[in-house]
Amino acid sequence: MEKERRRRTRVVSRARVVVTVNGSEVVADGGLLNISMAGIFIDSPVRLTVGTHCEVRIVIMGSGSRLVMEINGQVARTSGDGLAIEFGSDLEWWPIFAMYHQKTPA
Repeated sequence: MEKERRRRTRVVSRARVVVTVNGSEVVADGGLLNISMAGIFIDSPVRLTVGTHCEVRIVIMGSGSRLVMEINGQVARTSGDGLAIEFGSDLEWWPIFAMYHQKTPA
């Protein structure tokens, strides 16, 4: 069994995610699977090279409003399930996810 290497708590969540590389949207409608202050895992068939720098836009839709978060990062890994992106700095808005969504083990 592989040892868990995550240092931060992740939460399982659903939101629309757009990933942009060099000004072009490469993941136009990925789904957020889980998120932490340090990174995000996206359900997407698109695979990018590890180390690729990108901008991540997370869109949370409410019944009468939406919240859009943007943060820079780089591709940390890809797998059959999707794409992991490590943020360039901590996601300051992460407590919104932590308050309203189910936590998973760190």
